[in-house]
Amino acid sequence: MDRQSYMQETLNRRSLYLRAFRKGWIIPVAGILCAILTGLLYHSVLTRLAGQRQYQVESKYYIDFAFNDQTQKAYDYYNAATWDELLFTHPQIADTIREELPAGTTMEEADADTKAELISDIRLMTVTVTADTAEKAAGITDAVGSGVTAFGESAKEFEKITLLSASDPAPVIVKDRTANAALLGGLLGILLFGAGVWIYVLMDDRIYIPEDIAERIGITVLGVQTRDGKGPEFLKEDLEKNRELLEQKDPEHPVMTLRWGRDRASGALHDVQQLRLQGKEPAGILITEADSRFLNRYYGHE
Repeated sequence: MDRQSYMQETLNRRSLYLRAFRKGWIIPVAGILCAILTGLLYHSVLTRLAGQRQYQVESKYYIDFAFNDQTQKAYDYYNAATWDELLFTHPQIADTIREELPAGTTMEEADADTKAELISDIRLMTVTVTADTAEKAAGITDAVGSGVTAFGESAKEFEKITLLSASDPAPVIVKDRTANAALLGGLLGILLFGAGVWIYVLMDDRIYIPEDIAERIGITVLGVQTRDGKGPEFLKEDLEKNRELLEQKDPEHPVMTLRWGRDRASGALHDVQQLRLQGKEPAGILITEADSRFLNRYYGHE
């Protein structure tokens, strides 16, 4: 890569970074707004859950499997999923549970409130019942216990099933993680909007620097007018040097005017092509309403 190409690539990157910087304020604002919205949403859900108080009872059972004479092994194939399915579907368990459920509690509600787990030992089963009242949680636990122990006495796969312990109904504590939710929402907002800003800048086709004109349209830039009359001195000198050409009114060689940061290179290229179809060749382009601070930073004069 020659020096001129290297310098042009460096300037193009600088223009990209400066334009991204101009939109950079969106990213922290988006992060703050996302953090607030996420925190409010989480807090509203937390408040609703806190208003729906739940109680939990945990009971533990020890399972003594019977010996299978055919396989010469114990019947030890009951896992957590099997128990979850059997508790409210197997007649030898479900019939007992149905008879002993608290008044007003259906089998469907009890099934939804009950979870069986075998954490590390197929012989030790934990049944957790979560209900909206302490009485209901305790009642479902007692009904399930009766059904499970009766099943252990009647089914051929077991010697017996013994209730080891059952906790008292305890309120389910909902932990407040509003701050964590807000932080996560803020970080996601920063990442998503940061990526969005970068993609927007990469796809932006508007005119910001004279080099964009030469590279994309191939027309000479006769001058750059800034909003405040300031900017790099050499741009002012070019404007004065081409003043006469800019002020001439030659219909065959018109001077095109593009607004800085508003008019697009694709639109300007289309206009040039239309003029050429009419047999007219633009004498050059004047960029107006430019941001002097942007140009100063772009050319390293600030």
